[in-house]
Amino acid sequence: MPLLKMQILRAMVTYMGQSMIRNAVISSLLGLALCSCASLSKQDCIDGDWQQIGLRDGQSGQAMSRLKDHTKACSKYGISPDTTAYEAGRKIGLVSYCKVDSGFAQGDKGKSYAGVCQGKAEQRFLSGYRLGKELHLARSNLEEDQERMERIDRRLRSVRSEIRALHCKSGEEGKSCRKKKASLRDERDDLEFDRLSATAQYFASQAHYDQTRRDVYARLGIVSGGS
Repeated sequence: MPLLKMQILRAMVTYMGQSMIRNAVISSLLGLALCSCASLSKQDCIDGDWQQIGLRDGQSGQAMSRLKDHTKACSKYGISPDTTAYEAGRKIGLVSYCKVDSGFAQGDKGKSYAGVCQGKAEQRFLSGYRLGKELHLARSNLEEDQERMERIDRRLRSVRSEIRALHCKSGEEGKSCRKKKASLRDERDDLEFDRLSATAQYFASQAHYDQTRRDVYARLGIVSGGS
């Protein structure tokens, strides 16, 4: 293990830790998983409040093709959707969806955009959406760096435990044990170096996220004020 590199990294981490450590601003992101279940329940189909269903889909930015999913779900019960009522409700719902703040929220959550807004409404939505995606990316990078540190920490604890548990005999009888212990010590040293490197990267990502967050919210204020 290059001693000089270790010393330099340790100094970097100490300096960056003192200047950048703060309360964690990391929030958990729920993955946008594709659902294989029916788009509507049996009761939704029976109730048949298609304007309300359309309103809900519009508010969540669903494409018009979502109606096909509802048609398939309700066909099992011999029920067809009221297309006119659905379209009317969806149109109302899109009014609240196609706004700057809504676009920002969608982008910040890492959600996709189905191109449902039109004209100036789409321009407003996208101005917020792009800012949200920028912040989402910075946060995702920070979380990945944190996860890397945690993986290294787990393995480092395991290796240290293995080393402590090895009590090698002297002479030829303990040769294999001593060889394994030496190998574990090498891995421990490498992991300690990796841990310092990962920590330095985490602090850099933390600083980038904090700066991005300040910049994004400043620009969001300007965009929202002009909407």
